Amino acid sequence: MVENRRRPRKAPTTVSEDPVRAFFDQDALGWLAHPNVVGIALGRKQTAGQDTGAEAIVFRVARKLEDRGDILAIGSKPIPAEIEIGGRRYPTDVLEGQYRAGSSNAPVDPKQRFPFICPGVSIGNAGAVGDAGTGTAVVRHLESGKLALLSCDHVLGRRDGNDLAMQPGRADAGRPKDVFGRLLGQMRDLDGDAAIAAIEHRPAEPRIAGLGVAVTKLGVPMLGQKLVKAGRSSLITKGEVVQSIAVTLMSYPDSAPINIRGFEIRPIDNQSSLEGDSGAPWILLDSVTGRPTETLMGIHVGRTPDGRNSFACFATDVFRRLGIALVGAELDRIPVGRLASIGTARTRATPALRVLARSGVALRAGPGVEFKRLDNLPFGATVWRLGVERNWTKVDLKGDGAADGFVHSEFLTAEDGVSL
Repeated sequence: MVENRRRPRKAPTTVSEDPVRAFFDQDALGWLAHPNVVGIALGRKQTAGQDTGAEAIVFRVARKLEDRGDILAIGSKPIPAEIEIGGRRYPTDVLEGQYRAGSSNAPVDPKQRFPFICPGVSIGNAGAVGDAGTGTAVVRHLESGKLALLSCDHVLGRRDGNDLAMQPGRADAGRPKDVFGRLLGQMRDLDGDAAIAAIEHRPAEPRIAGLGVAVTKLGVPMLGQKLVKAGRSSLITKGEVVQSIAVTLMSYPDSAPINIRGFEIRPIDNQSSLEGDSGAPWILLDSVTGRPTETLMGIHVGRTPDGRNSFACFATDVFRRLGIALVGAELDRIPVGRLASIGTARTRATPALRVLARSGVALRAGPGVEFKRLDNLPFGATVWRLGVERNWTKVDLKGDGAADGFVHSEFLTAEDGVSL
């Protein structure tokens, strides 16, 4: 039976013994009740945009107000210079802007239909026209015993009474024949944004496309940890945990904003998340080898207002609430070579493009002229497209699947001479 996401959340019967977690389960919600406060997190204090290394309680506000009178006039209260938690005093910091959930109508190349259901590929609700997100993990629903695919509720959740899940999603040319099962459960509240759909009409494969690993354990993020994500739109991207626990007011295109608990990830090497990555798994990287481990840390939900940092809900909270367990080591798997070849096809930049501007074109760190100029690509230079956001193409300069920056789509042409 599908869980009604509007059902009031039961109050916890026990209080966490961790004073920091207890603060974010209780006191943080009190701060979020104040006008203009849209998020609060444990992160590092910044000075002039640079991390100082000092742990801090980071407040996120819709708009920075310096004057005390202006703050009181809107019914809010000034943020103190320090906050005491469990006998320790933390300095505070203030950032501006509200998180938004990643919608999934990104103008990217259609994603293929897989012969099995696995994480890291395009999925969606069959009733969500023009939408698609990303699968998180293959799990087992403990109550029914069924295998299921996990993702975000705003990706898989019921739309206009439709509880069918499909791969690929409607935005990627998904059709009725691509339905693989029905919704088993969903949630969208403080504990996270998640849903599961039964895998009924295709085999299940627990390994993540593009990474080749199956998650066998859950982890809790810590400041400074390096993670990797396999998303439908941005493909393989890496990031660093900059807020290990946060409660933020997440805005949605299809519903009212809600408070969600999770953590924030800053991209490494300008690898931003894109629309359509919602539901993507954030996997822990080995601190020595830098390779993906089998530990799932979180589920990608949305991005910061500037489109740079990512927000994920805790995998541990979602698994507890939905009553699910990992099956990474349980299934008879498809031969590695078959899945690896599909993963390579996804991570390798797909269509080859050429620069058609005679004077060259700017390569930028993000999808807009406000982002840093990284280089100037000469006329005729070949690049490979990884994805598209608004009028900007995310490109790979070497054809190895790694993102190098963004180029305005107007100045690129396909190898056959057709302008994008």
